[in-house]
Amino acid sequence: HCATEDHCVAVVEGDTSRILLTRDGGKTWKESRHDSDPHSSLVAVRMLDDKEGWVSGGEMSNAFEGRFWHTLDGGDTWTKEAIKGLYTFSFDMVSRESGYAVALTRSSGVQLLKYRTNKTNVEAPLQLKFV
Repeated sequence: HCATEDHCVAVVEGDTSRILLTRDGGKTWKESRHDSDPHSSLVAVRMLDDKEGWVSGGEMSNAFEGRFWHTLDGGDTWTKEAIKGLYTFSFDMVSRESGYAVALTRSSGVQLLKYRTNKTNVEAPLQLKFV
């Protein structure tokens, strides 16, 4: 997903999962996050502007967790938030304050999650809640 014509973030997976970043319209790409776990998966990217972006995915085998990666520096660094018992396979941010994800669960099949920012504490961690 692209913040501008030149600034884009992409995810790839295979034997590893990686977050890639370009700031020259795709002429060159830099790996900004690498997970060597062969069970790790990255499935969606959403850049909100040239600084803030989100990546979602998870791990379906041992950890069985949904993973959300958040950047505030355009994709150079990422902070992970994980939710045990879920595997995220679809994700979108409607705005900075609101987003949705669909996840598989071990017990009930499919779960819809929603994200809402905590207006009282800007530094609060990601707040995903079951709908």
